[in-house]
Amino acid sequence: MRKSMSITLQDIAEQAHVSVTTASKVINDKASEIRISPKTRDLVLTVAKRVGYKPNPFAQSLRTKKSRSFGVVVAEMRNPYFGAIISGIEQASIARGYYPLISSLENNFGEEKACVEVHRANRAAGILFAGTVFRLEEGILHQLAEDNIPVVFIGNKVEALRIPYVDVDNVKGAFLATEHLIKLGHRRIGLILGPDEIPASAKRWKGYKRALEEYGVQYDKRWVEQETQLRSDPGSGYSAMMRFLERDPPTALCTFNDQYALGAIRAAVEKGLTIPQDLAVVGFDNIAAAAYYSPPLTTVEQPMLEMGKIAANMLIDAIEGTLKEERSFVILEPKLIIRKSCGAGP
Repeated sequence: MRKSMSITLQDIAEQAHVSVTTASKVINDKASEIRISPKTRDLVLTVAKRVGYKPNPFAQSLRTKKSRSFGVVVAEMRNPYFGAIISGIEQASIARGYYPLISSLENNFGEEKACVEVHRANRAAGILFAGTVFRLEEGILHQLAEDNIPVVFIGNKVEALRIPYVDVDNVKGAFLATEHLIKLGHRRIGLILGPDEIPASAKRWKGYKRALEEYGVQYDKRWVEQETQLRSDPGSGYSAMMRFLERDPPTALCTFNDQYALGAIRAAVEKGLTIPQDLAVVGFDNIAAAAYYSPPLTTVEQPMLEMGKIAANMLIDAIEGTLKEERSFVILEPKLIIRKSCGAGP
């Protein structure tokens, strides 16, 4: 028996005792074209499943003249947040016989158009944008619509165009983080936000303020720092925390993402503070490194893998013309993961 990766239609046909044409029609769901009996169809499918046959999407593309690949444009590959999302995209798309072609801006925003043109040149059946929407020209989106190239967003939405999207409830996530610190007795709670260009930043600021208001804690703009650099590495959190430390610092801190949190902790420790005794810290995302930091980081978990899977399935449904309106706009629930960086974790 050949290894499953090299199993061909010829092998399926021989084991099912049918012609290659019959096997091909069954595998490609075109049995009705030559009136294949249900018994023969079931036999072919049983053999294919037993030997682990998987159709070659590129060969299918050549036969049908329809691309089995789609483009993915992400803000930065080095960010673990996007890494998890890409894993979800790959898992879902490969399971359905599609292959994602990934391009990264590495925060060189304004290059979205060039990425789109590359994907168009490669006959991408659709394009998925993750973290790039805030600098994406609407003209590009209109052109893609005119060319019947479906688009899906992760992490944002374009209200006027009603493009399908997947996101997490950022307001609720920031509320949960801030609420946790308030319940631990903190009243001087700092916040490190991402740049204005990132839509999630404003939503998390809103959730932070909502928690303060609900629990009767005075909002003070002195406790809010915002990074302007379009990057998500620990250096952003480090520099923001250093600015806090130049004045009377907060006793607790919410950050835009886990990488900000790790950078902020580094800055605080360098200045002689102890985590969590002098400063309690909550991140956002729940990247893999968060659980292994010292101390392990309390954070708001985004279901990043699931976001990637849902977005990929959305795009493939749109490509195949089966995407329903009610499944076009998905907001997922965040979850507070309590660890020791706030002094109240396992």
